[in-house]
Amino acid sequence: MERTGAPEWRVTWRQVGDTVRGTVVQVGDRYRVTLDVELAGDAGRALTRTIALADTVTAFAWAVRFPVRSVTPDPHFTVLHWTPDLAREARGIAPYTRATLLEQNGAFAEAYVAFLAALDSVPEPDAVGLRFLLEHGLGRMYVRDERWIEATTHLVAALGSPSPRMDMLPWTYYRLALAARNLADTMLLCDQARALAPPCVRP
Repeated sequence: MERTGAPEWRVTWRQVGDTVRGTVVQVGDRYRVTLDVELAGDAGRALTRTIALADTVTAFAWAVRFPVRSVTPDPHFTVLHWTPDLAREARGIAPYTRATLLEQNGAFAEAYVAFLAALDSVPEPDAVGLRFLLEHGLGRMYVRDERWIEATTHLVAALGSPSPRMDMLPWTYYRLALAARNLADTMLLCDQARALAPPCVRP
């Protein structure tokens, strides 16, 4: 916990007869860590073995009495580590992360610039919801600055983005409702209430 980064490893393996042989390669920095490794086959058959990693490459050979379909290190994620999916997502949302760090450090002018600049280069398709995050981040900043019209514009854009982030949607709706209340926009308030808990009767 006193180091930056996190372990990342790749596994190669093959089965010959009743033996599975392979290697675990630590990508980047080396860590000392003991992992469970799950060897899974058909019909729910599985076997768990333990391996201690310290070097860049660690070999293993285990007796297994069924055909193995997959070999998964740390299947229950008990050790903090990168996975291919996590690494891909982290790279994909890096512009949002950079802008948010500027915001959290009080560099608000730079954060606005970073959010807006990143909006001009959102990839298509947007598999990680970057556009949602950027619009949400701008809406959050405009709410903080009580710039309600701009906040509404970006929060509505976040809700309309093709890949919304389910974990952040409640905050998006909350901030949009806050902006609508401060703008005395009862129609917008009703639209958001109807989206969350229909029906809502418009005035």
